[in-house]
Amino acid sequence: MNELKIGDKVMYHPSYGKPEKGILKSFSVKEDYAFVVYHCAEEWDRYFDYTGASTRMDELTKGWEE
Repeated sequence: MNELKIGDKVMYHPSYGKPEKGILKSFSVKEDYAFVVYHCAEEWDRYFDYTGASTRMDELTKGWEE
């Protein structure tokens, strides 16, 4: 996977359910995790105002699939 940085658009690929788009908000102290904002009323330019969900890095890919 490409190196991710804060503010990158990412796709979350869970082991069940459908993929979700999000934006990487920050990295966790746990090496394999990051905080990702998934639901922000489509105000993606204000993602930093929303709470990020702890997400395993190996379930993320860079960019949004349309």
